Amino acid sequence: MLIDNKIKKLLTILRSRRLAAVFIILIAAFLVLSTLIPQWNWEESGGYFYLHASYPYLTKLISFLGIDHVYTTWWFLSIVLIFSFNIALNSYERIKIVIKQLGDYRPMSSQEIAGLKIHETIPVNNNGDEFKEKITHTLKRKGYRIKAYADGFVASKHTMGLLGIPLLHLSMLIILTGVLITGLTFFKGHIELSEGQLFPIGEPNFLGSSYGFLHVKPQLDFQIRLKSFHVTYWDKDHPRLYKSIVEVYKNGTPLFSKDVEMNKPLRLEGFSFYQTNYYGYSAYFGLVDKATGYETTGYVNFPYKKNTMGVLTQQFNIPILGYLSILSVDVSNPDRLSIEILESDKTLHYNNIKNGDVISLGDFELVFHNMVKWTGFYVSRDYGVPVVFTGFVLLALSILSFVFIIPKRLWLAYEDKRLFIGAKSYSRLTTENTYKQEMEEMEEIEEECES
Repeated sequence: MLIDNKIKKLLTILRSRRLAAVFIILIAAFLVLSTLIPQWNWEESGGYFYLHASYPYLTKLISFLGIDHVYTTWWFLSIVLIFSFNIALNSYERIKIVIKQLGDYRPMSSQEIAGLKIHETIPVNNNGDEFKEKITHTLKRKGYRIKAYADGFVASKHTMGLLGIPLLHLSMLIILTGVLITGLTFFKGHIELSEGQLFPIGEPNFLGSSYGFLHVKPQLDFQIRLKSFHVTYWDKDHPRLYKSIVEVYKNGTPLFSKDVEMNKPLRLEGFSFYQTNYYGYSAYFGLVDKATGYETTGYVNFPYKKNTMGVLTQQFNIPILGYLSILSVDVSNPDRLSIEILESDKTLHYNNIKNGDVISLGDFELVFHNMVKWTGFYVSRDYGVPVVFTGFVLLALSILSFVFIIPKRLWLAYEDKRLFIGAKSYSRLTTENTYKQEMEEMEEIEEECES
């Protein structure tokens, strides 16, 4: 018994409206805070370095508390989870009330009707049967359903509007469920692809990534290949459009090709690939084993340069051999490269090369195939988005139901040549004005019957 009382007390606390108000305020505060402080890879932004340089202890406190990744912290997800319990318990209680209201077609005596907040008494003299018949016809014409009894009837209309509040609770519960799913399982990453390059299947490497609380890593069973990249400009410094043409492969078989633009992502198997930006040129190399003829290919991306003039430099280590290579390219003539290959500060090769040139490196040959463009993609996987979207659709429907589907129920009882009419208020939107037209029509019918 003691345990049962404790459980009941706990459930009472969990479904408290005051507790719900506290959670709403907390969640709203955290939403504002997360807007002020970037939530993904903010350590790569200039704002982070400024804050770290100016307020190092504040920056450490922000990272320690998880304010730089609010939506994936245990404390934020715990708040959302407890709030979900609160809404679920209130929804359960509300559903029980609505079920009772939906079936409330019992007749009321004249005394009970007179005790309702919304009621009226109309004298009908000797024309009671005619009066009741005309009222019944009028209410049916207005869309009421009539359940008749010996000395009266119950008329109801728009009873489905009673489901508005449970639907509101359900929509909020679905939204919070979507938030939990996102906070636990979401993934965001960034990749760079050069023209002709395939993004691998399995668990690929991302240049930058962010995970949900459970750190569920992405598993891709398809590949995407950047076929070509196009950029057009308003002028030399202001791009008008970035567009990538990508091909999708599965099990080595091409499935389809798609244009990816800033607001036209590629969506596939729960992943979305968004076009982010155009950064510059990429040198396409091949390393050929002279003995077997087997070639290993790869891309070296040059850093982005806004202006179309000047020299770009980049370093990379040649695979297998491990030699350090330094590349330079004049962006006004990107088809020619300057390459220096070093081994322990000793220069093995230094020359200008063009498309198709081969550099002999012992048992291997380094082949410069050509210079291509490269671009970036923002990759996301968020299973919570469709859940949250569904919740917001239901939320909108519930709000519309409050305005356009107002439930009405009238009780009528005939006694001592008087007609007792009463109505219940199911919500704050249901007032005396809600039934004003019905009451006026009944008075008009009574006058018509007397004349």
